[in-house]
Amino acid sequence: MSRMLILLGFLYCTVLTGQTARQLGPLIPVHKLHEDLGVLKSQLEMVHAGLYAYTSKEEMNSVFEKIKAQINQPLTDIDFYRRVAPIQQKIRNGHSMIVPSERWDDMKEKELPLFPFDVYWGDEKLYVLRNLSNDESIAPGSLIQKINGESATDVFNQLIDHWTSDGYNRTYPAKHITSDFPNFYANIKGAPLTFEIEIESLDGAKRTLQVKALLTKTLNAFSISRYDRKRVPWYLEGSEDRLSLKILGESALLTVPTFDSSSKGTDGKKYHKFYEKTFRKIRMAEVKHLVLDLRGNGGGDPKPQLALLANLINKPIVMYKKVYAVTNAVSQPELYGSEGASLNKQLGRFLEKDGAVYGLNELAKKRFGVTWEPTMPTEDVFKGNLYVLTDGYSFSATGEVAGMLKTHRKDAIFIGEETGGNPTQNTSGVMVFMNLPNSKVRVMQSLICFETNVDFENDGHGAKPDHPLKNTIEQELRGEDAVLKWTMNLIRISKKEE
Repeated sequence: MSRMLILLGFLYCTVLTGQTARQLGPLIPVHKLHEDLGVLKSQLEMVHAGLYAYTSKEEMNSVFEKIKAQINQPLTDIDFYRRVAPIQQKIRNGHSMIVPSERWDDMKEKELPLFPFDVYWGDEKLYVLRNLSNDESIAPGSLIQKINGESATDVFNQLIDHWTSDGYNRTYPAKHITSDFPNFYANIKGAPLTFEIEIESLDGAKRTLQVKALLTKTLNAFSISRYDRKRVPWYLEGSEDRLSLKILGESALLTVPTFDSSSKGTDGKKYHKFYEKTFRKIRMAEVKHLVLDLRGNGGGDPKPQLALLANLINKPIVMYKKVYAVTNAVSQPELYGSEGASLNKQLGRFLEKDGAVYGLNELAKKRFGVTWEPTMPTEDVFKGNLYVLTDGYSFSATGEVAGMLKTHRKDAIFIGEETGGNPTQNTSGVMVFMNLPNSKVRVMQSLICFETNVDFENDGHGAKPDHPLKNTIEQELRGEDAVLKWTMNLIRISKKEE
């Protein structure tokens, strides 16, 4: 075998000696990488309705030129991904994302050893939530101070800087990264065979340890055997619970884990029937304090949003100021995989020219529930004290609901974390993955911009809580719900003051 063939074989294989295990993969020529970067830029410009919401066209052009200049030698697909991932923090739209190639994801799933801990992020510190390593002496709750010589806090924030968010929000990317830290770490920092970690246990003892990186199947097995918990990737995180109501005397807890149009209540009824029945119960029980739990609610559709808001806001409301796209057809539909063939047909079916942009036609408005006709309050609209619980997973439509409540229920008290979803605008609606032709890096394109009908300007953040609150690591380990507990105590105090 020639030296050249030996070298090529070495480049393609996983390096399993030394300190790192890095799947180099085939190197992609510079001109092919530049082609992918150009495709990414041109497709974003033609398709994305909110591309310049936070970053000017001039600055965006400069970002792409800088990245192009830095790509001056062949790279693997994952190294190219690491160069372009920070663009997400220029687009600043949580419905748009750049993710590694399927090849890299398959490597992580089957061959690459990963960071052997599930983590918890609180007070800008990183903790061991579940120990999935071979060293069982490392107790859950231990503070991780350094990972391979780097501050764990700096590492976590670097991962946030390479991930997607709405505006300048950081609670949404933090939730994703927390839920699947080994995966995100490998995407940006690589996959070393061992990790040197500096930890501080709950009793204050500090030590430095070498821990072996482990395959995903081993991490999953340890999670089941030690914690009776099935691990899932970040994109499958989220509650599948149904809408529910608990009435406790003059107080009630309404849990809304989704605004999906197929959502149902614990009684098996569709969302509109559930809300109708629920708010009748609340009125008849003379509930004075309603806790609306929107934590973990990743969003959904306009109709379920309006069905809830009609029972909370005692005036006619219109959800949106404007809904539009910048195109009704994508160029190079072959980049969009199996969906590409029908994508333009669907866009042409629902979008019509409206000046310089494209608006929803009547068919689209009816199908998706977008309306400019005022939604009237119900007979059982709740007028009492409203407490709204939110976290970083309160995203998309949930950000819009929070914005409407901030506008029309000034008395509502928000508790928890800043919503991951922006309350003033987002670009979502039609979302489809595009595959860059050479690196196969995948890009989620978002085509329709929704501007919420609120009375405040977009500051680039989610709806902020009046009382910021989150579990400590100790509370998380005990399975407590500090946010709900604090809220119920606030209600008890208010009752005493009445």
